[in-house]
Amino acid sequence: MSSCYVRLDDVPDEKLEFLGYILVEEDEYTKVYYHLGDYVIVDKSDPFMFIHDHNDTALLGSEAISLPTHD
Repeated sequence: MSSCYVRLDDVPDEKLEFLGYILVEEDEYTKVYYHLGDYVIVDKSDPFMFIHDHNDTALLGSEAISLPTHD
């Protein structure tokens, strides 16, 4: 599996932090994580995160939506 969006409904912040996604800001609508020099904004009403590393995707054990690849 390559890059994909992962659903975060049942993924605790502690598990994301273990994988290097550090929660740096949160309000009633969004959460902002810092990971490898990038900020990732997650909408709390539809909590998906774009994940590049297929190993992280497997460890999160949540719904994943793969992106199409171009040959």
